[in-house]
Amino acid sequence: MQREQTTIRLPKELKEKLEKQASKKGRSFNSILLSILQEFIQNPNV
Repeated sequence: MQREQTTIRLPKELKEKLEKQASKKGRSFNSILLSILQEFIQNPNV
């Protein structure tokens, strides 16, 4: 899969929560975001 770099703006609190979850799971911030976005695309009605 080809990847493209992009920039998003997140509320500071949300970014901190995502970073904390990534750290707990031993994953990167980017990896967590990709998982969330892929889940949303696969299940848009959730």
